[in-house]
Amino acid sequence: MKVALQFGIGYGSVQNYTDRVLAAINDKAFKSSALQWASPRARAEAMEWVERETCSAWRNGWLMVDGTLVPLYRRPGFFGNNFFDRKANYSTAVQIISLPNLRIIDYSVGRPGSTHDSTGWRDTWIYQRRDGLLRDGEWIWADSAYPLTKWCQSPYVKPDKLLPDNAAFNYHLSSIRIRSEHAIGYVKGRWSSLKGLRVAVDDEKGLQFASLWITGCILLHNFALEHEQQHGQDFNHDHFYRSGRRYSRRMREFEKEWRDTEEDWRADREAEADEDVALLEGRIKRKKLKEELFAELGIAPMDVD
Repeated sequence: MKVALQFGIGYGSVQNYTDRVLAAINDKAFKSSALQWASPRARAEAMEWVERETCSAWRNGWLMVDGTLVPLYRRPGFFGNNFFDRKANYSTAVQIISLPNLRIIDYSVGRPGSTHDSTGWRDTWIYQRRDGLLRDGEWIWADSAYPLTKWCQSPYVKPDKLLPDNAAFNYHLSSIRIRSEHAIGYVKGRWSSLKGLRVAVDDEKGLQFASLWITGCILLHNFALEHEQQHGQDFNHDHFYRSGRRYSRRMREFEKEWRDTEEDWRADREAEADEDVALLEGRIKRKKLKEELFAELGIAPMDVD
């Protein structure tokens, strides 16, 4: 209504223009140009960044995944209880896969806010086509909400994380994975609507519109970021980036208690699935990465995994 009054047009016209813009942004041609798999150069730069931050043995883990919630301004009329999230808000869940330079290369949208990250993760292109996208020996860094496998490495959880060696491993892992939080903060800093989406999700069409809106924000952010980096702009001095960093810090502090509960959940899951082949392979991979990190950095092991 405010937009219609400010520009002297009908309220219906505002909706029509919004629909047309979203349709153009979500068009296959624009989407394919704004969201692309990492080029050989981008892959090499990502690997170099990881090596600088940690060690050469970790360079093949050049991608990060993280989830976020986009709050809705009111309770949806479309299966509303499913959208009630861990923060006691109504929201929709989003998964973001990004590079160390904060560029997003994959995502998933459309799940209710109560959806666990490990479920939304399965909707992503990279999860479904990982065998063709990831080379042998490559993996993705994630937080404790994601299942541990040899191609998706996550930190130790309680009680294992209390051991000094595992705590050291988690510390170095967090120095890489924090970039995924920065990527999410950056896109939310650029598009404040993602901090509180004023879209009525009262039916399937409403949910689809909300998903198109979120997707449009991701694509436009990627488009802008690519051109800014091509012109040598440093995102560290970008207002949107700094705003997103502040927002991410507030959210991280707010979610601390939930993350502790999440770790308990995953610890129980791992205990129940102790003979799961993928989990065992993930544990072996993680132990090897820890040993290689310690060997390269000259850290003397203090306990047994």
